[in-house]
This record gives sequence, structure tokens and C-alpha cells, in this order.
Amino acid sequence: MSKTQIDLLADYIIAEVPGEPSQNEGAGNTAIRIITTLKAQLERLQKIVDTQAEDEGLWFQAQTAPEAYLQQELRKLHADIEKGLG
Repeated sequence: MSKTQIDLLADYIIAEVPGEPSQNEGAGNTAIRIITTLKAQLERLQKIVDTQAEDEGLWFQAQTAPEAYLQQELRKLHADIEKGLG
């Protein structure tokens, strides 16, 4: 007997999403809640990235080796986040 799409979704959520199901709701509603939460988190992260990209205080010309290292790592992190959001 083959599983329905909703059964496959329920199995996936149980196996792959830590802490889920956390509420007494069906697989479809659980998926909608999870996706809505993740979408809001991505939107907040995009706003942070956009704000940082425009903050001249974060992108100044480094004067010391520690500043240069910090900026290099900040730029790597920023690029990885932007890539993940794209």
C-alpha cells in the first residue's frame, strides 16, 4: 500500500524537523506553520543583511591587522548569508 502525500509529509516532519510536531494539528497545518515561521525568519535576516550592507561603520578601511581580519571574516559571513538568501 503506497502512502498518500499527506502521510509522506507527516513522516518527513516527524523525522526531519526537530521538535515537531509541537502542536496538535495535521501535517498540512504543521507544514504551513513551519514554512510561515521560516519565511519570517528569512525576512528578518534579509533586513539585517541589507542594513549591514549600507552601514559604513562596518566597511571602513582597516588600519590594523585585527581590524582587517575581522572585516575579512565579516565580509565572508555577509557573502555566505546573502548567497543563502538568494
